[in-house]
Amino acid sequence: MASVCILGLGKMGSAMCRRLRSQGLSLVVWNRTFQKAQLLAEEPGPPTIAKASLEEAISSLTPNGIILSVMSDTSALLELLGDPALVKGLPGRVLANMSSASPDEGRELAKSTAGLHAAGYLDCAYCGPPHQVLAGAFSLLFFC
Repeated sequence: MASVCILGLGKMGSAMCRRLRSQGLSLVVWNRTFQKAQLLAEEPGPPTIAKASLEEAISSLTPNGIILSVMSDTSALLELLGDPALVKGLPGRVLANMSSASPDEGRELAKSTAGLHAAGYLDCAYCGPPHQVLAGAFSLLFFC
């Protein structure tokens, strides 16, 4: 089982995946287009497990795992929060949202996840393009 699951494997999500793997982490990855997840899982490095369904991805996490959402925007994450598979998998896990969102949207998402018994919600932002993420030369901000 892995302790980190990345949801969303566009340019930034893929870069985050590669960076975390370069630090020795085993990951579970999911994307609406399974092929993106599968290609990342086939790259050399620590084990990366690609899952075709959201339910499989979340259930592959350790009980205290972190779900790292790198979805394109808040509406994409809200769509996932409407999925019973994610809702069922949130208790005891932290949801770190790196989707593009305003502070108000982040506060709304925090309220939404509190009612779902998540261990926590982190509103995150990154400063830097994907190539800086890969090099470890970016800033990651957490908002409470």
